[in-house]
Amino acid sequence: MNFAEELMKHRTAKHRDMIVQYVGKNPVHFKSILDLMLNSAEQKLREYAAWPISHIGYNHPNLALPHCATLIETLYKEDHPAIHRAALRILQKLEIPEDLQGKAFDICYKLLNDVKRPVATRMFSMKVLYNIAKDEPELLEELKAVIRDYYEHGSPGFKSQARRILNS
Repeated sequence: MNFAEELMKHRTAKHRDMIVQYVGKNPVHFKSILDLMLNSAEQKLREYAAWPISHIGYNHPNLALPHCATLIETLYKEDHPAIHRAALRILQKLEIPEDLQGKAFDICYKLLNDVKRPVATRMFSMKVLYNIAKDEPELLEELKAVIRDYYEHGSPGFKSQARRILNS
């Protein structure tokens, strides 16, 4: 399958699911689409690759784990929200290696605190932060304090995610 051609054909859930199904658990195919999302010269292709890659990585985090550092690095670059959303959607399902947790925490903390970011970016950042902080009482309390600061003015989705963390 020529992923670049397929990604540019249609923007429907049915077509996305066909690509997701084709990739399945194949690490070579996963890397091919991830490379398109991260490195294509065509901005639209990068954005279009983000949709299926986020579903594949979310459903098969083992495919994404070898690319964890790359996904974190992606968040440090100014990019289209779809790229960040895809990276974060995957990262929230990964057991981030200890040597990368500090870097992931740092960028996700910044994204959570940036009220100009899309809600999904902030919500997924919140989940990544929680996954890192849940076994560190001091970090968890710091995260909960930040969440409380934004809770009152948060969207319904933000509040839903926040409640899960605050009640943990």
